[in-house]
Amino acid sequence: LYRKAKELIEKGNPMKKYYCNYCQNRFDSFVPYRISGKTPDVFSEIIGSNIKQFGCPVCGAHDRERHLKLYFEKLKLFNKIPNARILHFAPEHHFTQYISSFGPELHIQADLFPSSPSILSLNIEAIPYDDNSFDIVIANHILEHVTNIDAALSEINRILKPDGIAILQTPFSNKQKITLEESSINTDELRLKHYGQEDHVRLFGKNIFKYFSQFLENDVHLHINLFKNTETSQLGINPKEPLFLFNHKKSKKDTAVNKRIPYEQGIISSWS
Repeated sequence: LYRKAKELIEKGNPMKKYYCNYCQNRFDSFVPYRISGKTPDVFSEIIGSNIKQFGCPVCGAHDRERHLKLYFEKLKLFNKIPNARILHFAPEHHFTQYISSFGPELHIQADLFPSSPSILSLNIEAIPYDDNSFDIVIANHILEHVTNIDAALSEINRILKPDGIAILQTPFSNKQKITLEESSINTDELRLKHYGQEDHVRLFGKNIFKYFSQFLENDVHLHINLFKNTETSQLGINPKEPLFLFNHKKSKKDTAVNKRIPYEQGIISSWS
């Protein structure tokens, strides 16, 4: 009874600074992202997770999930979920449950290295489904891990229906004009130092949106254009992280290899 009463008090206590939009609990702080040793200097320029306010201390929902739910509710993207066919890479526990609550026709959870029997083993660089198969593709913080980024983006566009959407949250540097991807950065220590994580294979620069737009139609939304800071600060999310929303690109010739532009070209004006 004491535990139950304590939970009820904390949920309704407006004095608590932070709030989780999944479990509805309030508390003084989120749990920081665990990094062994000194935090790499590169973290100061990466736009992505809020590593200081990362996980909910009650339910474990991380800031990426909280931010996605916030975007889905603000833009009413949840209206696209009922009866939709969804392909979801590296599915997040709480966001997966959120999606399921709207009754999609099909919700395939996939990962290159599945952590449970409910998740299919699937390579985003060679997706084994027909063209125009899915209404929604979700790859939340996946593309910084992918070896062949061009293949992955092409595959996502290929399997999207003509009116389909892709959510492609990806960390990037707002200080770098071009994407950093060097073969000499080939150890865990070097990848952590230069890319921000041991299993990342690149750090995208400000040209990330222009680059993605060669394969999909850009419909990116900036957080600052949708929310006031007072609305979202209690969620512990990074207000600099935009919603990486992309639509199916109808002209396939625009994604041909000889039409691609290199990383070092094209910087989106919003981030210049």
